[in-house]
Amino acid sequence: MLEAGSGRRSDPIPYRLIAGLALLAALLVPAGKLDRAPVMCPFRRVTGLPCPTCGLSRSWTALLHGHPRESISFHPLGPLTAAAAAFFALGIHEASPELGARLRSRPLLGAAVAAWVAVWLSRLRAARS
Repeated sequence: MLEAGSGRRSDPIPYRLIAGLALLAALLVPAGKLDRAPVMCPFRRVTGLPCPTCGLSRSWTALLHGHPRESISFHPLGPLTAAAAAFFALGIHEASPELGARLRSRPLLGAAVAAWVAVWLSRLRAARS
């Protein structure tokens, strides 16, 4: 989204708000509550296999309740995605434009996508075993 008359790009507040609300929800959900919840993922319901984001809600909840090992077991990228959401929700990327630019660099984004695909493929292999 462009700021009026500046030609500069700014992050829309609703996305920051959504990231903050997602973190707040993970903090407010009692630890272990999602373990007994029904499967909500459409991909998993249809195929029986995990989607790339399966386990992130449980991972964030475990992390925000002080259980980092459990968080990683639910989704290996959960702690990193929670940190990224907090970084974004708090507007740190705007307070430190250089850091924000580095985090949006093509090499780092490419590495993030490669890691995400590698984790997903690993989880698919484990689910089929």
